[in-house]
Amino acid sequence: MTLSALLITAFLTAVIHTAAGPDHYLPFIALGRSRNWSFTKTSLITLVAGLGHVLSSILIGAVGLALSIQLHLLEKFEALRGDFVPWMLIAFGLIYVLWGLYKVKHHHHHEEQAPQGKKLIPWLLFIIFVFGPCEPLIPLLMFPAAAYGIGAAFLVSLIFLIGTLGTMMIIVLASLYGLHKIPAGFHRYGHSLAGTVILSCGVLVKLGL
Repeated sequence: MTLSALLITAFLTAVIHTAAGPDHYLPFIALGRSRNWSFTKTSLITLVAGLGHVLSSILIGAVGLALSIQLHLLEKFEALRGDFVPWMLIAFGLIYVLWGLYKVKHHHHHEEQAPQGKKLIPWLLFIIFVFGPCEPLIPLLMFPAAAYGIGAAFLVSLIFLIGTLGTMMIIVLASLYGLHKIPAGFHRYGHSLAGTVILSCGVLVKLGL
């Protein structure tokens, strides 16, 4: 495959891989809506988590290329990282569901988050996304591109990064724009619904969907 074809493939793979994986955007949509984050805050959290998601795989691929580690060993390591992600999403979602129900039961209709809670949620998302591997990046793109040199591998990775982040941002912000038209009565159960969405993402990832 030529380098030009690899670059096009990298972009298309990033877009399809991201759009086909609801765990790439549903957690941000659900939490952004339930916690009433601004578009700016939601964009920043999505961007940072997405960067962690892709850069962690790029770093692993770069180390593998630099040390001439066999591809199948890197794939095993990426699969091991990925095994943690569904359980992290399931645990996060379940806790958030229960917390949302607690708030409803105690008639907390308005946002009354503790300061540490406001900071904790974005960090949890970031950690989960750092653990999540970009499965096609190393075997299908970085290693073939390395045949053209390290610069080519870097360029392919950059295109993949741009495609992934762009797709995440477009889906998240477009969805939030539509969800903001939902009546305010939705807010009472918003946290529980958000937790259910995140938990469902974890189940879907665990099932390989």
